[in-house]
Amino acid sequence: MRYTLAVLLLAAAFSCKKERTTTSPEEREALLRVTEIENAYNNDAPETLKVSYDPLGRISSSISGDKKYLFNYQTPSALQISRYKISDNTLVQTIDCMLNTAGAITKETYRNASDNAIFYTYQYGYNADGYMILAEAAGYNNSYKWEFIYTDGLLTQSKYYEAGVYKSITHFKYDASVTNKTNLPHWWTWASSMLYGKPEKYALVEIREFDTTNKLIRHWTSSYQYDAAGKVLTESKQSQLSNDVQRYRYKLQ
Repeated sequence: MRYTLAVLLLAAAFSCKKERTTTSPEEREALLRVTEIENAYNNDAPETLKVSYDPLGRISSSISGDKKYLFNYQTPSALQISRYKISDNTLVQTIDCMLNTAGAITKETYRNASDNAIFYTYQYGYNADGYMILAEAAGYNNSYKWEFIYTDGLLTQSKYYEAGVYKSITHFKYDASVTNKTNLPHWWTWASSMLYGKPEKYALVEIREFDTTNKLIRHWTSSYQYDAAGKVLTESKQSQLSNDVQRYRYKLQ
């Protein structure tokens, strides 16, 4: 993660006799952050998500359509996110988040702004390396759970449960020649490389999901293209079970 890299670079600077004033291409790439994501499904009009950051590199706002989320880091272990309706600037929801020592969310509590009533919660677990290994959701009289399995720093499988009943397993495949320049993990609600654990280092190129009868129920493949400066990434996802196509365009800085 970014703050871990900063610590390592600081330690290296103190251990050298000559101060280093430049960073390598690999280090600059690791520090890239998403500032905009354009998402288009089939021939629908694209939707655009814009993200900004505070001086510490933490996500501070997320804007899409008529929704604006503002991030208030109250303490090292507490974050409150406020959702506003942009057209009339009304507060719609608040999301109270608990953070672990690495800055990743361990619990999200969603409340209606009108009556402060809780209507949804998420809980997350992470392994010693900082990768998300568990996600649990509860609300609207139902519950959901995802278990994530990692091999050599890559998410290889996930198991999905609904109301405690096992429903499906998903397999993930990567291209080791394509770096995950978005620095986003597989699971994220807000486009942050810190709030949902450590991101995978390579680009995801295939997802296959099977139900309890081993029937293939979801199969997507992805391809990637960068601009010459490596600051704009286009991802094209093609369903192998239908003609559906989803395209993402990421702007990085």
